[in-house]
Amino acid sequence: MRADLLCTVLACVTLALVPGGARAGKPHDPRCDAQLVTAARAAFKSAYAAGKFDDAANALDPVYTDCVIPHRDLTPETAGAITNDLALALHRAGEDHECLGVLETYWPDNGAPTPEFARLSAGLRRAMKFNWHLCRPRCQGTPDYDAVCQSIATQEQAEQLVPGFRHVACPFVKGQSAVALADGSCVALLAPRKSFEIPTAEQEDPHDICPTPAHITRKGGRTIIVPLQTPAHSFLLSLEHCCDKIDLAIDSSGQISAEPHDNPPEGCLFGHRTAVMQDIFRLEGGKFRLVKQLAEPWFQ
Repeated sequence: MRADLLCTVLACVTLALVPGGARAGKPHDPRCDAQLVTAARAAFKSAYAAGKFDDAANALDPVYTDCVIPHRDLTPETAGAITNDLALALHRAGEDHECLGVLETYWPDNGAPTPEFARLSAGLRRAMKFNWHLCRPRCQGTPDYDAVCQSIATQEQAEQLVPGFRHVACPFVKGQSAVALADGSCVALLAPRKSFEIPTAEQEDPHDICPTPAHITRKGGRTIIVPLQTPAHSFLLSLEHCCDKIDLAIDSSGQISAEPHDNPPEGCLFGHRTAVMQDIFRLEGGKFRLVKQLAEPWFQ
């Protein structure tokens, strides 16, 4: 069965405009009158059926720009159907990058759907997912500065974050960079021995300018700090990642997750957003073992 027969929703999904023309609490925009929207969708259907995919996309673009993007006058289902039909027309016209840009608000491939996507009917969600996968290969091999594809890659990476971790505050070390263990002790990231200076960072030993993990206990009113060796391939030793705040969390099995506070982080040396990072450790026999890593960090 042809992809376009599976994915266009104009003929198979019941669509609606808000009665009276305006969404509650927003002034009516005459560009979004029911008659104009109906005419635009009819023009799309006619052009698409004739194989004039550029014309089909152009027929929907004004309604998409004037009504869908600013959330004026259309029900969520109608706005989603127009978005989906426009994305399909763009794909058939060879404009997969624009197709992804149109669908990005709905993020139909996400395991945790956006509110916009969750409000759609099951049939429209299926059609939108199908169209997303038709257009998704366009981002393979694109430059890092492509904003649409970078955003998609970031969201896909975020889906791979291991869930089940939560921050448990350490009773004697403040902040998100310390986490309490089940036995009452804590693992914390100690401040670096030397400050992180961008002009000279690449000449420094990462162990000196990156935080050091430590096991911290309290006995008889004394605080005992035992530094731990950072695993060689952890982002905790990456000059592109270790200059900013890092949050620690723990799961029910005692594994410890480290993530940049802003994830994905802005690279320390080059200033570009990096991959989404998560390192998972286990403290065993006084050793801080790296047991899972979401993304390989950049190293000098």
